[in-house]
Amino acid sequence: MENASDASFVDIIHTNPNRLGSGEATGSVDIWANCENSVQPGCDGSNFGMFIEENQCSHACSWKYFAEAIKHPSAFVARSASSCEASHSGRATNQTVFMGDEINTEARGSFYLRTNSEPLYGLGEDGSHPPS
Repeated sequence: MENASDASFVDIIHTNPNRLGSGEATGSVDIWANCENSVQPGCDGSNFGMFIEENQCSHACSWKYFAEAIKHPSAFVARSASSCEASHSGRATNQTVFMGDEINTEARGSFYLRTNSEPLYGLGEDGSHPPS
């Protein structure tokens, strides 16, 4: 598992926490897509076995989101918060990062964003705010 001591900067995209991915914040920056949901939008969450299609789908979202972030640098804006609950209740900070090559390598902590269920996944600035 990656952690912040593996390099001068480690950004981790969490899309399937506590299933095929880690549920712990271990990077310099941890980006939690769709809060701490273990099933991403567009992946059916009706079955909770470890190696089922929903987990594989959600786990694969990390590279799909990252690839889209490379092509569309402002598509994934994540906002710093102490927890998912804080992010959803409007208690996030004003600090944001862009996922992908444009990430601020001075940033530290957990950042939260929302996505679409299909491409284009990134919601831009809207994705850094709580759901309506």
